[in-house]
Amino acid sequence: MDTWLLTFETTLRLGIFLTLLILMASLEIRFPRRSPLALHAGKSTLISRFNNLGLAASSTLIMKLLLPLSLASFALYCQNNQWGLLNQPRINALALPGFLTLLTSLLIFDLIIYWQHRLFHKIPIFWQLHKVHHSDINLDVSTGIRFHPIEILLSQLIKFSVIFIFGFSITSVIVFEILLNALALFNHSNVRLPLRLDFWLRKIIVTPDMHRVHHSKIWQEHNSNFGFNISLWDKVFHSYQDQPKLGHQHIDIGLPQYNDSDTPLRFSQLLIMPFKKH
Repeated sequence: MDTWLLTFETTLRLGIFLTLLILMASLEIRFPRRSPLALHAGKSTLISRFNNLGLAASSTLIMKLLLPLSLASFALYCQNNQWGLLNQPRINALALPGFLTLLTSLLIFDLIIYWQHRLFHKIPIFWQLHKVHHSDINLDVSTGIRFHPIEILLSQLIKFSVIFIFGFSITSVIVFEILLNALALFNHSNVRLPLRLDFWLRKIIVTPDMHRVHHSKIWQEHNSNFGFNISLWDKVFHSYQDQPKLGHQHIDIGLPQYNDSDTPLRFSQLLIMPFKKH
């Protein structure tokens, strides 16, 4: 299984990503959660989406140049060299069944990403990077890939460190990356879910309504709902907020200092944003 996933990793991840991106974008048109009056429509939306795709493309290019070794390949290297907790012979002898090992690895990885996200809000130098993501005035599926290339690079280095420490398997790493990308597209989308479905889904995963609260301009809401995949961590660590105070139709999305205009920031402005005090 590990060998097959490693061989087809790029094709598999890209195929799932593009499929979900197109699917969620189509569902946003057919079943929008927020009405057109609540959104910055037309040219503004188009500019935001091109900017977000541009950031994702720039991040991919930089990653290929600076970190040519993928996370899954690094996991294989750690396995071959017995690096990491799970790759130690004594631990292997006591190993859980395959499914439980995978589930445990995914939970640990997701918990670390939760705290990474939370610290990127708390520590000023990291917030300078992460605010690029929050500056989007049009919250939709493309916001799920709106991250500054340097933030993506730092996040990748953190993941390398996690794999080095824990020795997660190739399968665990690839499955987690697929889930992380898929759920980021899902929970940033402007898709209307039936309220009962949202109620039950958010007991396990982060839904669009749950994550939309996190993109509010209101400070208390902005510093809540940090989870990307699993909703559990926000409830355990007391950062969960159920609904926005103004409701989903009237919630103000973005950051106050970048919402003076209905026109989205230019791509060049997003790239230099972390290096400017605002």
